[in-house]
This record gives sequence, structure tokens and C-alpha cells, in this order.
Amino acid sequence: MAGDAVTCAWPGEQDVVLMSWILSALREPDVGIVLEQAWHSLRPGGLLVLHDFMLDDPGPGPALAALWFLQYLAYQSDSASFSAADLRARLRRTDFLTTTTEDLIPGITKVVLARKAAPR
Repeated sequence: MAGDAVTCAWPGEQDVVLMSWILSALREPDVGIVLEQAWHSLRPGGLLVLHDFMLDDPGPGPALAALWFLQYLAYQSDSASFSAADLRARLRRTDFLTTTTEDLIPGITKVVLARKAAPR
């Protein structure tokens, strides 16, 4: 289905929404919009899978993930960089229940899993 993840309507009642390397390509203000879109798209209990470049929770690294974010910043001054902890906090504000975070490509990408909470 063609469309812009920020402005187009998403299909509803989905069991799973996978976003791989999407959030890091967005402008900072659009990250929250896309997480809201995912929440509305999922059925209650549905799974959100976020795979992306992520900084370490406690510090400035890892270097390769930070360099990817820097590259995006060079092309788009209002791009977003984030750690898994940042995403988990955003997800809680969007009424997701975060479940786990795992390294996918060590030093570069992680996966954050979250479930849609009960309807608002």
C-alpha cells in the first residue's frame, strides 16, 4: 500500500506493526505522530516491533549508531536520534506496554517490542 506514514490513514485491527529503519528517517515531530498511527492501527494486545538505529541507554554510544544519526542530521536538521529508553518512554506516553529490548545488529540497531494496551 503506497503512502506517507505520517499523513496517510493506516489500516486498522492489525495483529502486528513492524517499523524497520523508519523512525530514524523521520523529523523529530513526526516520530510521535507515527507511534500514534501505529497505536490506532493495532487491535488491543497487538504487537509493535521497532527496529532501528539506537543509542545506548546510559551514554553517548555506540559509535556506529551515533554516526548513522549524524548522517541523517546532516540532511535533515530536525531529525531525531534516540535510545531504546527514549523510545520506551514515548511508547508509554502513547499507551503502549513495552515488553523487551534486544540488540539486533550489535553496536548499530536494536529492537523494541511493545503491546497495545486496552482501548482508550
